[in-house]
Amino acid sequence: MKKYYLQVTIDSNLDASTKAVQDCNKILNQNGFEPYEVNLYKSGNKYIKKVHNFLAFEHLYKIEKDSLLVIPHPLYVNKRYIDILEKVKSKRNVKLVFLIHDLDSLRKMFLDAQSDFEYMDHKMYEISDYIIAHNDSMIDYLVSQGVSREKIHNLHIFDYLCDSKNTIKFDRSVSIAGNLDENKSKYLAKLKELKSVHFDLYGVHLNEDILASNITYHGAFPPDEINNQLYSGFGLVWDGSSIEKCDGNTGEYLKYNNPHKLSLYLVSGIPVVIWKEAAEAKFVEEHNVGITVNSLEELGERFASLSEEEYFEMVKNVSVISERLKTGYYLTQAIKEIVEA
Repeated sequence: MKKYYLQVTIDSNLDASTKAVQDCNKILNQNGFEPYEVNLYKSGNKYIKKVHNFLAFEHLYKIEKDSLLVIPHPLYVNKRYIDILEKVKSKRNVKLVFLIHDLDSLRKMFLDAQSDFEYMDHKMYEISDYIIAHNDSMIDYLVSQGVSREKIHNLHIFDYLCDSKNTIKFDRSVSIAGNLDENKSKYLAKLKELKSVHFDLYGVHLNEDILASNITYHGAFPPDEINNQLYSGFGLVWDGSSIEKCDGNTGEYLKYNNPHKLSLYLVSGIPVVIWKEAAEAKFVEEHNVGITVNSLEELGERFASLSEEEYFEMVKNVSVISERLKTGYYLTQAIKEIVEA
């Protein structure tokens, strides 16, 4: 049985994927999967581009019969791609493994395309032979949507391939790395109210109006470099408009997804602060790699009672998870289960 993963490129040489997808592809390659490339055009004549991109997916009909194909989900291309995959499955007897990166019908960030994402997600539920889901909460959601529990495999957390070897320093500060767009994460503008806690920000799209005496901005770094900037305190996994709880579409989505920044903080070597209702709060508590809170307003009191010994006990536990993340341990375990099945 041939094993492939679908790799989307743009204009022959530009990787169209995020670091999470790129890392997953590398891990699949380490486990004997070959790339099945779909090259899309981004530039050029609109008509020619449309025809080429459709034919690029049609190339999937040439995949070897009876093979196993891992697909990153969703592919931000066109909802028609999943109809082609359905036909490929039927005509070539290909087993389809959908590796979920996001469930946009659940996330509801792109309301103008909501019907397309609902179509793609539900079609994925129907035609998949196996699904790699983020965690127990996402698995329960998929089952509620009619997906057979038997074909779902738990990723637990996203791996994060890098060479991080930080010397961790004890501190009661909080780091926030990622997209600092205040429109996306409105809670950032309220951090100045938490005067007893210092926040260190790393990322793009910062509105400097949110800076205050307890907030320091350190600039933006590429995904394969930011981990080396995080070597003290805690990393924050939070979203929405409030510091009292995670709310709105992005905040509620934390109840189901594995935030990639959780992996970033842990692979850097620092423990995390995460919303107690987030799906990955269970992972954090089980492995004792951070603090779970209902509200960011709890941080001052929690930090005041935190000893250096307690902090470094968490750091010790983080180091175990960090080594696994660096080597692709979690996806490797999930894919081994599927191959053996």
